[in-house]
Amino acid sequence: MFLQWKLNRGACVLNNIESLIRNGRWRNPANREEGAWLRTLMNERTGWNLSRAQMDMVINAVMLALWLLAFARLMR
Repeated sequence: MFLQWKLNRGACVLNNIESLIRNGRWRNPANREEGAWLRTLMNERTGWNLSRAQMDMVINAVMLALWLLAFARLMR
């Protein structure tokens, strides 16, 4: 998943396939969710308009917390 995200310039392949089916183009500049689905969802639910860098920090913090919780559970 990480590799496809990096190779596809920060966009989900599923979004691209949907754009291809709907518009006949791999990338749709009018699609505000392309490459920013989670950021768009967070903005709609909380009103927080985070930049891409801020959203990356939030995602990385959540992943770190989940990894630490999993590690702590393994150590019990």
